[in-house]
Amino acid sequence: MRTYGLIGKNLTNTFSKIYFKNKFKKEHITNSQYLDFEIQSISDFKELLKNKKISGILIETVDLGGKVGVVIGIGINVHMTKEEGRDIDQSWISLDQVTDSINNRNEVVANLLNELFNLTISFSQEGFRPFKDDFENLDLLKGKMCNISLDGQNKVVEVMGVNDNGELIVKDNSENLTLRYGEVSIREL
Repeated sequence: MRTYGLIGKNLTNTFSKIYFKNKFKKEHITNSQYLDFEIQSISDFKELLKNKKISGILIETVDLGGKVGVVIGIGINVHMTKEEGRDIDQSWISLDQVTDSINNRNEVVANLLNELFNLTISFSQEGFRPFKDDFENLDLLKGKMCNISLDGQNKVVEVMGVNDNGELIVKDNSENLTLRYGEVSIREL
């Protein structure tokens, strides 16, 4: 069963659920449902995922003769089963589990690529600043103690957030460090 829905605050005035119920019935769509996911703030979105990892991003920077090039890899747990995830050392969930349906990987990738394309245009014109508030509202690591591996050295730090350039700010004892590129890996303790 595919699940569609509206995520937001004060959904009592929306007619979406009734509209889609009637649409599914009229068009004889029997493998779909529409649900309202009422949340009070954007930070409640994390609860929908049950604080489990659903995706990951790997960013690698390369020197392009005085300019910094970026290679971005994105992994999304779309259909991952317990068997496939048995060696993962952190709590995870698949997109299928969150939506109670079997998602089409091609649709997920196409939608992601469309959004990324639009974001890269905006980012190249305005930088990270317009995205900062949204990022901070969804930042699962802010204020938490984490282990970072930086240039082969492991440190326990407190994640403070990001600055207007999107650089990660961590506190190492009493010193704030700004991490922007290089060999950095971060895990919550």
